[in-house]
Amino acid sequence: MHLYIKTVSQKNDHGAFHDAYEFTRAIECGWNWNTEEKAELYRSVIVERGGIIASDPTGIRRRPCTDFRVESRPQGGFVIACEPNI
Repeated sequence: MHLYIKTVSQKNDHGAFHDAYEFTRAIECGWNWNTEEKAELYRSVIVERGGIIASDPTGIRRRPCTDFRVESRPQGGFVIACEPNI
């Protein structure tokens, strides 16, 4: 299942802040960066942190995401996509 980061927010777990993510299957609903370079920089940060755990859009399953890549959106901007491990 191919997922796109939909939202990025700050989450506080016992005084430690980190990014929290929601995902979508629709590229047009993905969080987007204006340039490919900005999206690529954020993608590299995710990879350096060891990836992220994704809930599928139904909220039923949580899986580690791998194979992060930057893709251009049809309506402009760039999104980060991933493949959740089964």
